[in-house]
Amino acid sequence: MSRYIAFLSYSSVDRRAGELMHSELEKFRTPAPLIGRETPSGRLGQKLGPIFRDRSDLAASGDLGRAIHEELSAARFLIVLCTPAAAASRWVNAEIEAFHQLGRSDTILPILARGLPRRFDPVSCPEGAFPPALLAVRAEEPFAPDMRAVEDGGDGLEMARLKVIAAITRIPLAELTQRHVAAERVRRRRATAVAAAMVVLALGTSVAGTVAWRQSERANARLIEAIETAARQVETAAQFRDRFGVSTTILAELYEGATRDFGSLVTEAAEAPRLRLAQLRLNLELAAFARRAEGGAKGSSKYLVEAQALLEMLRAPPPLSVRVGLVDGVGADELAVGMSSYLKAISLERLRLGDAVGAVAAAEGANAIAGLPSTAQLSALCHLSEIRYRTDDLEGAELDKRACVDSARTRSETTRNPFYMKTLVAELADYAKVLRALLRYTESFEAQAEAAKHAAALESRAGSDLSAAAIIHHAHLLYGDALTAAGRLDDAQRSFQAALSIAIRGSSGNPTRTDWKRNHALALERLASASLQSLCTLGAAERSLQFATAQQQIAESISLIETLLYVDPLNSVWLRDLAAGLQVQAELLSSGSAAAGQWPTTAEAALDAAKEAVATREALWKASSGEVHLQNLAAAQATLALISARSGAAATETYFDKAREAYDTLLATKNRDLWQAERLMLAAYHAKFLAETARSDEALAVLANAKAEAEALAKRHPDAPVFTDLVVRLPTMLAPPHLGEPPC
Repeated sequence: MSRYIAFLSYSSVDRRAGELMHSELEKFRTPAPLIGRETPSGRLGQKLGPIFRDRSDLAASGDLGRAIHEELSAARFLIVLCTPAAAASRWVNAEIEAFHQLGRSDTILPILARGLPRRFDPVSCPEGAFPPALLAVRAEEPFAPDMRAVEDGGDGLEMARLKVIAAITRIPLAELTQRHVAAERVRRRRATAVAAAMVVLALGTSVAGTVAWRQSERANARLIEAIETAARQVETAAQFRDRFGVSTTILAELYEGATRDFGSLVTEAAEAPRLRLAQLRLNLELAAFARRAEGGAKGSSKYLVEAQALLEMLRAPPPLSVRVGLVDGVGADELAVGMSSYLKAISLERLRLGDAVGAVAAAEGANAIAGLPSTAQLSALCHLSEIRYRTDDLEGAELDKRACVDSARTRSETTRNPFYMKTLVAELADYAKVLRALLRYTESFEAQAEAAKHAAALESRAGSDLSAAAIIHHAHLLYGDALTAAGRLDDAQRSFQAALSIAIRGSSGNPTRTDWKRNHALALERLASASLQSLCTLGAAERSLQFATAQQQIAESISLIETLLYVDPLNSVWLRDLAAGLQVQAELLSSGSAAAGQWPTTAEAALDAAKEAVATREALWKASSGEVHLQNLAAAQATLALISARSGAAATETYFDKAREAYDTLLATKNRDLWQAERLMLAAYHAKFLAETARSDEALAVLANAKAEAEALAKRHPDAPVFTDLVVRLPTMLAPPHLGEPPC
């Protein structure tokens, strides 16, 4: 019997929490300095050993009682996930009693996951989380690690996990925590070192090639190989920021070093066309590297200018000495790929500089190049659609994206190549996004449903392909968003749960991958948001339970993002994720707390979360001036205004003014009807606030104007339920809510 084999017991209602704790325990690795230490539980190994789960590992058993008894007999520890549902479960209580009869009561380890740390009683204490059988074998209520969020008075998932591990291994908690923090720091340093080593490898290879080139022209082939290797390594090093959380500051330092060390390679071009093509690719990778280093590193424009010069030399007829020499000339298809890559890079650069016309022109040029291989053709077409979408040419983006999707679908069906299937799933999801922006909801939903169908097929054969798993995860998230917009909240939660399961597998199998940790956080945020929207459809008891679950989900999501930002505080993507999580948390504390009858005690917390979300959005907007950040800022300010109105905050009118000003600025730049819907809902809630502050005439005028605009938009977009819902909902806004009901 394995010394640390354990049995994890929980109610079927708590499946997600059980899977989460199971994953956290199984992926634990004993810090190197502790491996081999003798403890009262025995010699420490690298892992805890298998953690048995009765809700999944027994699924194939036909004799549940016998299977449970066999596993309990083999287990040294019984971990009980304590919640009101678990405490009411006869199976959980039976497992505790069986373990007690084996004489192992002292190794029963309770974990508080939800509810109160009290004995469960269906009448006097229905929120109690401790099963009666647990209290029967203990003289007093146990002290249990609390995996609830710190904001809710718990230890948080990470600390609860460490407490359980300390109990199993008999390592003092203080030492285990210290060792764990040190191990995490080492893992981060390793990821950074690997990224740096890749650039160093590229530099070393390139320097060797430079020496050879200067010694003899016959070594051109060697130099070409060196530069192509350098380009590949620079590309891989740049990806470390997204995959392993290498900080922006470190990435900027690597970029600056690469700029100095590659200088001779990108300026002293030989006449060999293939050498110029290799240098072209290196310039483009360095330009992308510069763009990713957002912490003040600059220079992407310089590399793009040098890439253009190389292209012009490539397009000129090469001298006879080169054509008949050791190095062959560049073929037309290779030159076309180089030109396409350059123009795509230029489109991104001009878009970043606010040159929308130039960005579209460059992307169109890449799309129009003849002689591109099929993969490059598809890439150029899809890129052109994305540029059109980001420059607000929605109709053009829809046409190009439709062609992109059709091409990917045809190639996926005819070649059965996994690359084209992954492309199809990703592009269908993006196509649905474009259709939604055009308020073509039915078509958008159909595209998203097709993406989800292909994602399921891809998932069945993806295996360990992490790139496929990431695409499938994204497709589940977007399909859940579409289901939420359609009002199918139960189906949406299932889609988000599928995304969460993929993210848990990805992050547990790759603990240093920050992209999977972010995917985990996004899935939790979506689940919490869907739970928030479904509160109004539930009865009082279910509403209270779902509110608690959503609180735990959003707190865990925010905690994951904050962990990422500790590594790279300047990462704009993670800051945007944090703001989104805070906004959901604020809405949850506001609407959900009122639903659960807890509003007066959580009003301040809701306001604090909303203010922090607005502050983060404002910082992102000022740093980038991008329309997406302005749209998010307007929505965040609207949330703050609504919560402050509900709580009676003194600054409510100011919050409404700021939110309206943000929407006006946004609509003056990009007058999308979808944003008009958000502005009209803001006006409706402002009218409600005016009525509640004895300004009924102003309220009626604001509401009447909003209703007239909504009716006009509903006629213009009959396929968009958001406007028809507004027409129905607006007249009811001034009606007082029923006592005890959530402000839905």
